[in-house]
Amino acid sequence: MLIVARAISGIGGSGIINGSSTIVAVTVPIAKSNLPLGGLVVLLFVFVVRLPVTRLSEKKTSLLDRVLDLDFIGFVIFAAASVMFLIGLQWGGTKYPWNSPSVIGLMCGGMLAFGAAGLWFVYKGESALLPPRLLRSRVSIVITITSFLQSGGSVSSLFWLPVWFQAIRGVNALQSGVMLLPIILSQLFASVVCGALVQKTGYYLPEVVGGNALVAIGAGLTSTFSLATSDGEIIGYQILMGAGRGFVLQLLVLAMQANVPREDASIASAYAMFSQLLGGAIFSAVAKTIFTSSIGTALYKFAADIDPSLLINTGATEITKAIPSSQVKGALLAADKAQKGQLFKLRAEMEQYDFIIIGAGLSGVNAAYRLKTQLPDCSYTILEARHEIGGTWSFFKFPGIRSDSDLTLFGFPWRPWIHDADMAGAHLIKEYIDDAARAEGIDKKIQLRHRVAGLSWSSAEQLWTVAVSVDGIAKECKAKFLIACSGYYDYANPLKTEVPGIENFKGTVAHPQFWPEDLDYANKKVVIIGSGATAITMVPAMVETAGHVTMLQRSPSYVVSLPLSDPAGKWIRKIFPEGVAHLLNWWRYAGMKKELPPDIDVGVHFNPKYDLFDQRLGLCPDGDFFRALHRDNCDIVTDHIETVIEDGIITKSRKKLDADIIVTATGLHVHILGGITPIVDGKPVNVASCYTWRGVMLTGIPNAGAIIGYTITSWTLGADSSIKLLIKIWKHMKKIGATSVMPVNAQSDFALSRPVVEHSSTYFVKARDTLPRITGTSPVSLIQHPILFSVF
Repeated sequence: MLIVARAISGIGGSGIINGSSTIVAVTVPIAKSNLPLGGLVVLLFVFVVRLPVTRLSEKKTSLLDRVLDLDFIGFVIFAAASVMFLIGLQWGGTKYPWNSPSVIGLMCGGMLAFGAAGLWFVYKGESALLPPRLLRSRVSIVITITSFLQSGGSVSSLFWLPVWFQAIRGVNALQSGVMLLPIILSQLFASVVCGALVQKTGYYLPEVVGGNALVAIGAGLTSTFSLATSDGEIIGYQILMGAGRGFVLQLLVLAMQANVPREDASIASAYAMFSQLLGGAIFSAVAKTIFTSSIGTALYKFAADIDPSLLINTGATEITKAIPSSQVKGALLAADKAQKGQLFKLRAEMEQYDFIIIGAGLSGVNAAYRLKTQLPDCSYTILEARHEIGGTWSFFKFPGIRSDSDLTLFGFPWRPWIHDADMAGAHLIKEYIDDAARAEGIDKKIQLRHRVAGLSWSSAEQLWTVAVSVDGIAKECKAKFLIACSGYYDYANPLKTEVPGIENFKGTVAHPQFWPEDLDYANKKVVIIGSGATAITMVPAMVETAGHVTMLQRSPSYVVSLPLSDPAGKWIRKIFPEGVAHLLNWWRYAGMKKELPPDIDVGVHFNPKYDLFDQRLGLCPDGDFFRALHRDNCDIVTDHIETVIEDGIITKSRKKLDADIIVTATGLHVHILGGITPIVDGKPVNVASCYTWRGVMLTGIPNAGAIIGYTITSWTLGADSSIKLLIKIWKHMKKIGATSVMPVNAQSDFALSRPVVEHSSTYFVKARDTLPRITGTSPVSLIQHPILFSVF
């Protein structure tokens, strides 16, 4: 009768444990699953731990005595510890990063409370909620640890399988339950077989070892599930894991009961069951964290337009309803890849590389190509903060955005520019970068949505530790050498420019850095404040549909017209080296006379007060900027702003410029190394106090290079020269057996130094106190031509 009763209760218990885990899995979003699963752990433990002992007490006690005998204090301390620990698991990696004070405080508080509960149980003795005498047995300790680890591996798999069935295979809740029958029925059958074997042989250890092996094999095989996995494989792999669970789960409880006094049998069972459920809760939380950290990268490859938080915060049954139908397939592929990563793979070691490249724009992809071809035995990765590669050409969306350099020189030296137009729009440049990265396999080395948050060098380790935020989740990578290819523009913060009275304006104020996608300027009066490359680009683009466009500049800039497509220039570039070709082509265009409308005073509007190359040249393909000025709805004003009024701008000369939209094309905020202060052996290094060696490395900062391209000619030429120099340094380090290299400053008079970028543009002038320094004497200088760079 006892055997029959245990069999019936075993069926029910299996249904309760598996069913409750399944219910949590299919009804609660991934990001909120820890608390319900942890609550299941605590409730089962609390209701089981104080069950009546296996023999009836001969001593009759009153109800009051029995109530007073309950360990209320122990329960409160233990419950508080569980709540803090579970909330820490719930918030970690979702609401807060794992290294945030809130999560660390909760986890540490939970652990301290568990310690306090343990001390109380020792003090309370035999009447404690958890009598400590049970863990004095070595066998009991081993069983408790085994239960924790075994259940951690199998329960997390069981918990995530319903999510996989519904999210990836697209079945409903009922079908998901049916698909779980193989693991449940095999567990039931294995429990019966196991009981018979133990009864016949009298040994339980072989069954425990064999069962754990089956669980490990089954869990490993289920990690291979994909959209193409057959039903037979799904059933077979579940049977293996279910059989292993059936052999192990009840035997661990029986083993615990067999090694304690008879009166402690129920509490011993609770110990074993609690450790099993706790292992499942904790391992499931770890699995969830790995999922949330990997879903971003997976989504980029299969559905780049979907926000990762959408899949994380949406329940399994609602994933396909929460996204457009055109993106469902990509989302399912991404979730499949991420779930397989989180189910059964946990990286035990921190990622470590020879090189970490920061930024996946032109400079970053070019640096990766040079490392790949010239240092094929070195490992590298690219950390990109945004959801896609392309840098500037992915980020900026203002009208008419294009290159202001010839793409034959601005593009990669190792990948020809195949389009007819030598100066192209942003979408073509981004497509060019994408194609180049994909063709060379560089895209597989890029980690998207990886925003670098900190840089720390350790001389003891001879390594950089790079702190990274991945969709709000913190992680770390290590590298022997850093290559910062993030340029010098601050994407997050625009340049703060004071425009008198701008708060009075009733229309729309737009900054090119954060251009509103829904801004309709058709038939509107637009005033563009600025005279740099951005303004020169926007004027011909906006004048096509705007009612009127006025370019308001404080002072003129040099503007040069170049042919959109230039066969002669291409012929020169084929014959001469790229540096010589660039100079020859420049001489061809430097004296080209511009045709302007007769009513525009060249001396007022196109006669800069600075020397040529003190600021970057404004280039316009086929003279589109000058053609725009011939239109009736476009003009240029050189004046200062007196104030902004409700419907326009009043200049110092008391001229009113009517406006529905004001565009502040006044420059960008400039910073180096992404605005991050590097830490060297625990001490922060102010990059503004560093000297620049050959325009690449900074004094006082070891094993790091900041790629700053040429600012008066093609950026890519300078970036390529810089990465070649860093590779030459790396090869020399390996030749002499050095593990680190750092420029040392011998210059004593800091007052005689100058900022590394000496342009007179407003945004560079404002950034002078934040930029590294040069002296103008090699090698503490910034050389702006590849031939001179290689010589000096």
